[in-house]
Amino acid sequence: MEINLAVTNENEKNICFGINCIDQRVKYLAVKTFIIDSQMQKIDSGEHEYWPDSEMCPMFPLKFTKKEMIASKSRYLPFDVLTLNLEFAISTGIVFEGIEKTARKYTSHPLSNVEFAISTGLAFEGIEKRSCEYTTHPLPDEVSESRRKCISHKNLNDCPCGLITDLTSLHEDQSTCDVKLKTKTNTFPVHTAILCARSPVFKAMFSNDMKEKTDGCVDVSDLQDETIRRFLLFLYTDQLEDLTWDAALHLFKAADKYAVIAYRDKCSYFLKSNLNLENACEALILSDLHQDNDLKERTQNFILKNAKVIFKSEEWKILKDNNSKLVIETMDRIWNEE
Repeated sequence: MEINLAVTNENEKNICFGINCIDQRVKYLAVKTFIIDSQMQKIDSGEHEYWPDSEMCPMFPLKFTKKEMIASKSRYLPFDVLTLNLEFAISTGIVFEGIEKTARKYTSHPLSNVEFAISTGLAFEGIEKRSCEYTTHPLPDEVSESRRKCISHKNLNDCPCGLITDLTSLHEDQSTCDVKLKTKTNTFPVHTAILCARSPVFKAMFSNDMKEKTDGCVDVSDLQDETIRRFLLFLYTDQLEDLTWDAALHLFKAADKYAVIAYRDKCSYFLKSNLNLENACEALILSDLHQDNDLKERTQNFILKNAKVIFKSEEWKILKDNNSKLVIETMDRIWNEE
């Protein structure tokens, strides 16, 4: 299918998206729309239905108008970026056997598996239309039936997922754990198989005759207990708890150390969305140390936009004393952009 985004010319300036279903097997399509806010929460923005045979590329409005989004810009348009999440229920018309659910997150910045780009420019004036194409594939009968049951729930987040439930139980039941992660103050029993499946660093560690494999214990004394707890929750269940700035910083470092790229990207997104005058220098140091170029560029641009305040701050003075090369690199962006 092809999806297009546009702003209407009406007084309310509604944000609309159009669907052009190229696959002729699709007989019916339902879509739930959400705006992903600055806290990475899903905000309901309407539900729509579409019968491909009845009309060509209809335009569906989001609940929020341009005016409403700009009024709450810090929430809905962090860094002038509109991020949408579209959830589809697709039927080929064969008594639900063809129902598939596909969810995609669309953002204007590089993320894993991004297929749709939206640029809001300056307060929506520069919005651009992009399109994406992807193909669904027939699912096994048992998978289709499972997805059909999920779609029948009013709230998909309330749909019990057997895999997540089972892995959560596995995480909580320590009787089958075969290795431990040891911080300065605590020990966390875990499963080698989970660590190896989620982290190439752990996989290499336990695939060779290293000390950790022999002792059945991995020293993670450089990480805090709370960081390890959150980190393991993600490794087992792919769940991301509500983040704070400090938690995101520590988790970013842990995810980078053990090459859990998906978790690092999520933490990086949170940091980019929550930059302020007090934490910008800290984010800049982190991005430079861990070679996160996107976070680094975003932070440098933020610093330069707020140079009059940040250049006078104590954090900036400390940064100049300890990392003059990074300071010069940041300030050089002024001339490079010109």
